Amino acid sequence: MVGPRTPRSLALVATSAWLCACAATPLPSNVVTPLESATASPPVVAAPAPPMSEAQCDERIEEIRGRAAADRDRARDDYAASCEAGCGDGCWAAGSIQHRGPPGRRDDAKAFAYYQRACAAKSGIGCAALAFSYRMGWGTARSFDEAKRYYRMGCDMNFGPACGGLGDMFETQTDGAPDSAEAARDYLRACELRDGGGCDGAGQLYAKGRGVVADDRRALALYDKGCDYGSALACARAGDAAAANADPSPDKQAALRARVDSTYRRGAELARASCDRGDPQGCSILGDAYRAGKGVPRDVEIARRLYRIGCDGQMGLGCAGLRALGDVPSIDGTASGALASASTFDCARVRCRDQSKVQLYDNAGHAFEVSVPSSPYVPDAIVLFPGDDFYVTGDEQDGRLVNLRYVDPPAAPSRVLHVQFSQRKIGESYSMLLEVQSYFPRWTSYHALTHQVSRAPRELRQTTTCPIGPMIHATEMWPDLLSSIRLGDFRFDDKPGPCNYY
Repeated sequence: MVGPRTPRSLALVATSAWLCACAATPLPSNVVTPLESATASPPVVAAPAPPMSEAQCDERIEEIRGRAAADRDRARDDYAASCEAGCGDGCWAAGSIQHRGPPGRRDDAKAFAYYQRACAAKSGIGCAALAFSYRMGWGTARSFDEAKRYYRMGCDMNFGPACGGLGDMFETQTDGAPDSAEAARDYLRACELRDGGGCDGAGQLYAKGRGVVADDRRALALYDKGCDYGSALACARAGDAAAANADPSPDKQAALRARVDSTYRRGAELARASCDRGDPQGCSILGDAYRAGKGVPRDVEIARRLYRIGCDGQMGLGCAGLRALGDVPSIDGTASGALASASTFDCARVRCRDQSKVQLYDNAGHAFEVSVPSSPYVPDAIVLFPGDDFYVTGDEQDGRLVNLRYVDPPAAPSRVLHVQFSQRKIGESYSMLLEVQSYFPRWTSYHALTHQVSRAPRELRQTTTCPIGPMIHATEMWPDLLSSIRLGDFRFDDKPGPCNYY
């Protein structure tokens, strides 16, 4: 069965798929306090004059998208130029590039301003992006009312994911009592506009009888539509619902089984594609498929690895999957940044770093203060704050490094990892450096998540990692200001694999 519901993703694939509707619960206060930061919302920017026709706009966006991967900087400039020429979707694309990086150059305030222009130019995807920025507090003060307002505008422009986002807000209703009836209306409108997540949301409400009269047949039909429109979750639920609710005669059993298997395979394919793009929710859904053997061969260890990626990415479905397998999720609803609250740990029994403050500097000369809590070096993964330099060991179990634990610096290192995290000035620029040296006899791979000074406490970002050979000293460098890094899911290989984005 599909695990507990997490807010659905708005996969806006015109240029990126970043609009993942993460849990919209109030965030705990950030442990990172910039000494100089802009707290006011960016000014509203008026839409440019629209000399470019809709057809010309579409043609221009498609042309830029075709070369975006090869020359990102040129694409950014070309999208900005199309925005100035009155192409609303061009404004959205320009904002999306500002939001997504590259590392060290993410600018949520600029992205927000572009989304304002996109929405003012009647771009549905621009309004949805603007709504999501308000929902998450990216580039502006957080406001659920404004998020709903702009989702509604995008929905009125017949952009399905905006209707789905609105439905999700009314279903979860972080600023008041949930309104399932309104959520159902918005989800159904999203489904009419071929948004798979909207069909899935409406199907769940019909299956549970929330806001609508319970109707299993209607729920199944909605799941089927959602699957057809590209929702991996809808495919998984369609397979479950067909298998559970249908009671055909014996001569129809084979046809039913074939339909269910086909639906599961479709869902697994969609989830794999999403996971390969770096979407932790897609990895969580694929983990469900592997755990149950639905659409893919049953493999609990692959499921565990996928769930870990999902849970590390703050997806409740991934954390629930880990719990179902008997694992303790590393990051859950009580987590803040790379660590849970220090009060969760007994530092009289577990080796903890002292509470301290560290100053970091950006390349414009601004200083930022990072508050380092009194906290363990290794809760269930390796957690690094600027200035950390220590050793970790663990036990090998089925090709994985488990039971990680801090050790004092050994005189003759063996079967340990030496990890260091610091900021250094190289030439005229500051960089964050992660250094890892492996003293294990086999190649070691791992996952890494980073937390930027400017981000909300629970907003960890995936990054690229490369296998480390025996006795190899590896260094990764970021121009971003990073307040912490979490390293986990260590595993051994007999030969080096590729570098991967986790």
